[in-house]
Amino acid sequence: CDRMIFVIVNQFNSALNMIQDKHERIEVAMLNLKAAKKAKCASACRHALAHLNSARQLLLEDCWSNTYDLSLEIHVLASQMAYCSGDFDLMNGLLGTIFHHANCVGDKVQSFALKIGYLYAQGETIEAVEYGLHGLKELGETIPTAPSKMSILYQFLKTKVMLKPIEPEAIIYTNEIHDELVVGKMRILSTITAITVDPTLRVWLVLRNVQLTLQHGYSEFSSLAIASYGAIIQEVGKEFKASHRFGQLALKLLERSGPNEFTSDVYVIVFGLIF
Repeated sequence: CDRMIFVIVNQFNSALNMIQDKHERIEVAMLNLKAAKKAKCASACRHALAHLNSARQLLLEDCWSNTYDLSLEIHVLASQMAYCSGDFDLMNGLLGTIFHHANCVGDKVQSFALKIGYLYAQGETIEAVEYGLHGLKELGETIPTAPSKMSILYQFLKTKVMLKPIEPEAIIYTNEIHDELVVGKMRILSTITAITVDPTLRVWLVLRNVQLTLQHGYSEFSSLAIASYGAIIQEVGKEFKASHRFGQLALKLLERSGPNEFTSDVYVIVFGLIF
């Protein structure tokens, strides 16, 4: 059945204009979305994008009102595949549509991250960081663009106090975060951490990400925060034993939550800076 999905969908797509029934249009749009996901898994981004474009054609005029979840999923995946295919004009258009119709800030998180990545890939690092900070502000996190040494010290001591009652290894036994808003914050924090050239801002972002992990539990983005924190306390405080423990913890968190776009960053930090 999985192998036949492309044959079936292509047959429907060859006669899109003939599909008039509203329910049938939605069903064929869902089939195109399914085919696009399979194409994405095979790294066939252009094929995935073609199916998603067909899916968008099939959506009804009131799709953002009556089939919101489906419309959001199709547009988010289409923007990602447009980026991977190098069609940046289409990507930006899709992102504009998502930002206009999204019901809540949480539904914009993946699009924020994609836009940051796009700006960074274009060599616009400063703009990418500024856009990320803007996204965090919309998510309820106000991060200073140029943190003072005193504010960094405060955040560092706050993190130390939060860590004092527990063993670092206990983090892995906490619950995984399911609050999409908190996970969204951690994702954007990690994205900016990976690209910023401002060491002071990077430290602030790492400390805030560690704090969110301690407050709410771990997510797939906690491994980068924990690894970065280990590197910081080794460089600044010469806490070699503690740093090693955080490095090991980061690897365990990465193994538990699975690989993500920051996996290579975690390995570089742990094996290049800590061990």
